[in-house]
Amino acid sequence: MNKIIENLRSKKPIIHCLTNYVTVNDCANALLAVGASPIMADELDEMEDIISLSSGVIINIGTLNSTKVKSMLIAGQTANKLGKPVILDPVGVGASEFRKNTVKLFLEKIKFTAIRGNFSEIRTLFDYSTKVGGVDVSEADKIIGNTVSSIVEIALTVSKNTGAVIAVTGEKDVIAFESKYAVISNGVAQMADITGTGCMLTAVSAAFLCSGDAFDAMVASVAVMGICGERAYKATSNLGTGSMRVQLIDELSKINDLTLKKESKIEYNK
Repeated sequence: MNKIIENLRSKKPIIHCLTNYVTVNDCANALLAVGASPIMADELDEMEDIISLSSGVIINIGTLNSTKVKSMLIAGQTANKLGKPVILDPVGVGASEFRKNTVKLFLEKIKFTAIRGNFSEIRTLFDYSTKVGGVDVSEADKIIGNTVSSIVEIALTVSKNTGAVIAVTGEKDVIAFESKYAVISNGVAQMADITGTGCMLTAVSAAFLCSGDAFDAMVASVAVMGICGERAYKATSNLGTGSMRVQLIDELSKINDLTLKKESKIEYNK
């Protein structure tokens, strides 16, 4: 994980974001802040061309529709052929059969480097009978996932089933791959009051995936977002969530490897 931010900024990876329209602007700005370059294209006819010039791909199902499904499928498969990392953000996957079936299709047809979601979303990938009312963690899952061991067990199983690095973000973040995992304690609860922090994290994670080992990249990106959230809240706690949102992107633009090393709260189990 040494110099991962420095490496990212020297490479300036181009990240193709097939993401949702609620958070697209913040995702673009978050990528620019960490030193990457975003492309937000979802037209099917140009998908292969865009992927060919991109460094990595985000598939975010937040505002899913049938046309996007086709574009996402082509994007993921083309990235696989070209050996480029693909990250899935299964936003609200448990909210509808359409979302569940789409994610099942993606997991059959696309090899994902990483999958990032909240506990309800990752648990749905573990058990598709899970019912979730929206895009946030359900009240039932708050109880089930209130211990790190519960989150780790499900994350490791989903990783083994998909071959992807799994990032479960919440009060405690868990990054799992095969038989190893890390628990990250950075971040503040107020980040949940800003729509799109999860989507921004997925975008930032895609950039990090272009700059190092997939497990280490996911650990670093999740820690970076948590650190920046802490710093943003400290700077704007007397102002409000709108100011914190802007400050969060400012902090992403200022983060460096020394700050990551000094302020990250990571426990490894390998």
